[in-house]
Amino acid sequence: MITEDKRLKSWHVSLYYALFHMWNAANFNNPIMINRSELAKAAKLGSFNTYHKGMHQLEEWKYIIYEPSHSQFVPSVVHMCIFDTTHYTTESTTGDSTSTTTDKQQMSPSNKRNKITKKQEVKTKNTESKSSFDPPKLAEVLEFFKENNSVKREAELFFLHYEAVGWKSGKNDILHWKPLAKKWMLNALTLQTSPSGKLSPNHLHAKLTNYEETL
Repeated sequence: MITEDKRLKSWHVSLYYALFHMWNAANFNNPIMINRSELAKAAKLGSFNTYHKGMHQLEEWKYIIYEPSHSQFVPSVVHMCIFDTTHYTTESTTGDSTSTTTDKQQMSPSNKRNKITKKQEVKTKNTESKSSFDPPKLAEVLEFFKENNSVKREAELFFLHYEAVGWKSGKNDILHWKPLAKKWMLNALTLQTSPSGKLSPNHLHAKLTNYEETL
């Protein structure tokens, strides 16, 4: 569309591409906040008169929606228009009753692109949360089991099991190990309790480990 618009001068194009670069840096979210000095410098414009003329003309010609700020403490705002790559045809009838078709480009709202961007952001956050998991050390696991009145043996079994499977629960990455550790303790206590509700005398839970002893 820009290449076919004969109204545009080289400095219009330079200004638009500077805006597009800022829009790209903002992950194509609308609107973007701009600084006059930085934008003029990026567009290689040496005159603020040319800058203001270009911004208003780009808005007039439907390339952007420009909301200038009249305060030095508040940035101006620009909405970048999105142009559909599809074409539609319109028919018109001339004096000799012949029908003509005209290809036109449509401006479409940025809702679709914003939805895609939000999905990408959610996916990125989920990936970051997974990669931010730091597997605990054996000493941390021992201390946690001790605080919950469980035995050293169960702490070691828990640590060795999840260390062997790469700190995964099934096919899913573990994000928080402490809830799993508590579930481990409850399961161990259930399995190791006799029908009378008392621990078997020969069971490892019947005798608590001395945590003061070295490993």
